[in-house]
Parts: sequence; C-alpha cells; structure tokens
Amino acid sequence: MPSASYPVRCLEETEIPDAAALIWEVFLQFEAPEYPEEGVRTFRELLDNQDKLRRLRFYGAFDGSALIGVICVREPQHIGGFFVKAAYHRQGVGRALFENMKADYEKQEFTVNSSPYAVPVYEHLGFTTEDTEQLVDGIRFTPMRYRKTHHVRRAEIGDIPRILELLVQVDMVHHNGRPDLFQGPATKYNAEQLAVIVQDPKTPVFVCTDASGKVIGHAFCVHKQVVGDPVLTDVRTLYIDDICVEETARGSGAGRALYQAVLAYARESGFYNITLNVWSCNPGAVKFYEAMGLVPQKICMEQIL
Repeated sequence: MPSASYPVRCLEETEIPDAAALIWEVFLQFEAPEYPEEGVRTFRELLDNQDKLRRLRFYGAFDGSALIGVICVREPQHIGGFFVKAAYHRQGVGRALFENMKADYEKQEFTVNSSPYAVPVYEHLGFTTEDTEQLVDGIRFTPMRYRKTHHVRRAEIGDIPRILELLVQVDMVHHNGRPDLFQGPATKYNAEQLAVIVQDPKTPVFVCTDASGKVIGHAFCVHKQVVGDPVLTDVRTLYIDDICVEETARGSGAGRALYQAVLAYARESGFYNITLNVWSCNPGAVKFYEAMGLVPQKICMEQIL
C-alpha cells in the first residue's frame, strides 16, 4: 500500500527534470563510489538522453510539494531507476513507490539490473537474483526478477482442513521450543471453532495460496478495543492471534505477503496499531516481525520455580 505520509503518483513530463536531478543526487551519494569513472560517465550520459527518458514511466513520492523518491519503468516492465533521498530512507517510501507502480500492471512480473548498493533493497521487496554481478561500460549490476507467486485472500470454510494442518505446525514449533508449556501435536482451535471464527467479521482470517492454489499460510486477526478504561485510551487495535507459513514455503515471501495483506486491512479499516505476541523460543519469528517493522510494546517475563 502507498504510504499515507508520502503519497505517490505518476509524474508529468514537466516534472521529469526534477526526477532526473533527484536520481543524480542519490546516485552520487550511494552508487557512484562503487563504480569506476567510466561507469559514472555512462550513467550521466544515460540520464542526459532525453529520448530514452521519454520512454520511461516515472512515479514520484512526495513530502508536501517536494519530490523525495522516484521509480521509473520501461517496457517490458523493466525498472530503469529506483532512488529515494537519503533523509527518507527506511521510512517506507521505497515500498510505497514500488507497490503503487506495480498496481498499474496486470502482469505482476518485473526485472531490474540492480546496483550493488540496491541488491538488499530489491531482495526486501521480493526480487530474486537471476545471474551473477556483471560489468558493462563501467556499470556494475546484478540481474534480478520479481514474480508474484502468492495470493492472499480471506479464508473460507473450505480452507479449514488445511488450516488445521498448519495449526499443528505452529504448535510443534512452540512444543519443540518449550515442551514444558506446549503439548504436541495439537491445534488451538477445532474445526467447529474455526467455522465460527472464519465467518465472524471481527475475527478475520487471511490465507496465502501458492501458484497452484494450495493454502501455504494463514493469519488470524482479532478486532480489539478497550472503551471507558480509566487509564487506557479507546484506540482500536488489530491483534494478530496466529500467523503461520508452511515449513516448505518459508523464505518464499509468503509470510511477507500475509503480513502486508493484514497491514493493508488494518489501515483501510482505521485501526490505530497492530499487535501480536511472539515466543522468545522462536527466534526466527522474532526476526521476521522485526523485519516487518514491528517493535516491542511490552515484555512478558517469567521465573520457573
């Protein structure tokens, strides 16, 4: 979803010089130091080629009236440039640019020749490396590709048998980490309970399917709000009760797709925040949630007697 703080839109032709200036500024800061002089010269020549610039579709992110980020695309769906001003890094501007851009294309597949600096950025967005790093006219780049292979939707009654299988996997992760607390194998809900949960608008469940339509992950959510408390405010919270990705699909981007769908739902529904609980015996989940942007809100501690 585009950032609410930094809106994204297609740029007019008259705004392209501003986009080119931003690209050059960011290039000099983060990419030029890794290029030989020939590469810097080649990049400048490309940026000065008005004919090539006119073939690109530019998207810009704005802070008020100031242009703070740019992504441009040429056919067939190849990203020709992706730059965000240094002061706006790690604020969701890059993802907002990418998500807004790809929403305009029916075929969810894009290629890019990434600079060394940007490879982790593209990997974070779901791109995978297609070849080793190459050097052409002094330009260092790694060919990468984005291909949407996952689909997230609301769960249906017919998904319940598969959700039950995933719930066993969740339980076993916790059982293996804390066998003193978790029985195993088990599920936290049975089929009858799931049927009620799936159909209740206040407990939305999302599932992620692979290219074949198989459910490979789920996210259980709960609407929460404390009203009239003498201490707490009345904010609306979307609580993630359970999130799981099939063991064989972990690392494929399914978890990110699920969380992004939950995040979009929370924003569209006007929630103040998203919360969840994560066990310290599951460090992989902790790292995943941190990568999604979550931070500790409160800490549960114990002393075993």
